[in-house]
Amino acid sequence: MKSIKSIIALVTLLSVTIIGLSSCGSTASVSGGLNDESFIIVAAQNRYHKQEVLVHIDKEAPVLTKALRKNQAVRKGDRLIVSPGRHRIMVVDKMGNKLFDKDIFISTRNSKIIRIP
Repeated sequence: MKSIKSIIALVTLLSVTIIGLSSCGSTASVSGGLNDESFIIVAAQNRYHKQEVLVHIDKEAPVLTKALRKNQAVRKGDRLIVSPGRHRIMVVDKMGNKLFDKDIFISTRNSKIIRIP
């Protein structure tokens, strides 16, 4: 009788020890997620459709991009990547004509379509 109690106690102690040690693994946290960025797409009607335009963002060096039709801008648009927040956007054609000049606000992971004539 005494040996059965000691065997049960030993098995219980052994199983508690095994369970306790197996739960103490290293924790590895992986932080994925999306980048903190936003997008600008230039869309045009007829005259500037498929034409290259210069986009000035916050008075920095201009970026050359093609203006696409509104229905193409969402699926196939050349996206300019910017940080989220308020930006001053100016779009000019190759002749220097100002087509768009406004302050805009873009939220994280959103696209802003700039419509030019």
